[in-house]
Amino acid sequence: MADHLAEQVTSYIEWIYQSYNQAKPYLPEGFDRDRRHPEWTRALLDQLGSPDRTTCNIAVTGSKGKGTHAILLAAVLERMGLSVGLFTSPHLVDFLERIRLNGQKISEKDFVRYAQRIRNAAETLQLPAHHYFGPVGYVAAIAAEFFRDHQTDVNIFELGRGARHDDVNQIVHQGALMTPVFLEHKMQLGPELRDVIWEKIGILTSDTRWWVLHPQPQETGQILETIRAELHLPEPIRAQMNQCQLVCRKDNIDEYRVTTSGPIFTIYGPTVLEAFRSNLVVVMEAAWQIWRMLRPFSEASLELHIEDLALPGRMQYLPNLSVPTLLDGAIHRENARRVLNYLDAIGQLGNKRRGAIVCLPDDKDGEGLLNELHEYLDWIIFCRAQNPHLQFSRHWVGVWQQMGKIGKETHSFASAWQMALDHLSVDEIWLLGTQSFLTDVFQYLNIDTGSIWNQPTKQKGDGKSLTAKE
Repeated sequence: MADHLAEQVTSYIEWIYQSYNQAKPYLPEGFDRDRRHPEWTRALLDQLGSPDRTTCNIAVTGSKGKGTHAILLAAVLERMGLSVGLFTSPHLVDFLERIRLNGQKISEKDFVRYAQRIRNAAETLQLPAHHYFGPVGYVAAIAAEFFRDHQTDVNIFELGRGARHDDVNQIVHQGALMTPVFLEHKMQLGPELRDVIWEKIGILTSDTRWWVLHPQPQETGQILETIRAELHLPEPIRAQMNQCQLVCRKDNIDEYRVTTSGPIFTIYGPTVLEAFRSNLVVVMEAAWQIWRMLRPFSEASLELHIEDLALPGRMQYLPNLSVPTLLDGAIHRENARRVLNYLDAIGQLGNKRRGAIVCLPDDKDGEGLLNELHEYLDWIIFCRAQNPHLQFSRHWVGVWQQMGKIGKETHSFASAWQMALDHLSVDEIWLLGTQSFLTDVFQYLNIDTGSIWNQPTKQKGDGKSLTAKE
């Protein structure tokens, strides 16, 4: 029975990509605005009875940190006592991680049931030649139906690389978060920073009541404000770094005081939050706005415990290994600095014998990352990810050896891990690389990614309270 269910899951995942794969050879060259048809996701949702119009939804866009913001917001809202749906993409290990209810991934049985429902609805719609249903639109529709049937209080939807021409943006959303935006995906969004911002700001629709803006690079902020004024869009709620203060750090638990436009929240969380203070400000402001919408006359907990939150692949010390091992998706200079700043802040950047296993495809900032790390690492083993779409022709091991360091290379994380344990003695190992590499690590080390929580959840809603009207 279990094998049959797994086969059904695989079959529906293959179906999710079928419409796009059939249209792909006929799609025009150009940007997302020329190739994508997110309106068919809207048509599909309407055919299903518009499940997204009966729930409270929040959308997240940006260039960096979308997933972290989405997971953090879902965690905080759950600890405030709300039932929370979470949609993120892509997944790390299991496709079903993309849809979560109160932190737990959707079951295989539920995924099959809802995928069948979406397939039945899609088959009633006639698309023009060479148009297609976006795969992520299908999954968002499954999530919307699943969340509606489970009567969630609020749902968080992480958008893809854009917003204006993104299928997930078709989900009706009352609130929005924008993480840092920079020039990226030039072949899909446009060659200039203004093109990218134009796409991202499309997250603000006629249904969006408010949006929270993460601190932005100076040029991004100026262009964003110009476009916002041109389109007569509402002012954002602007988050500031000084709104989050570390109160205490003890036994790998941090206490933060976060100021919002309403109350001041006290957050107890894992030390990894040190690296995401600005994210926490954005998240707590959004959480307060959501609470005001949903529970205007109810008390909100001002003391929230998320100590057991897991942020997979985000400066994560992996459990139950013979050598302390840090995993992070660092792929360029800025990422490396963030890791170093985090370790310094928690007192873990002292004199240690360290090595690293690093996975750097051709399109990543290898030089920048290696230049930042060379002072702190004795050796690096370079490996490839198993994702066949990534290119690995750059000779990073040679670059590292020219810096006077020990460098080796191998074909996979599995062989790199064994090489590190068998032949290279250190006090700590860092695992750094692209998301496909993180997937390889989680699979090989058999690390569970089914929940956003490390331990059984605490009782919700404990601590001091304040009503929204206060």
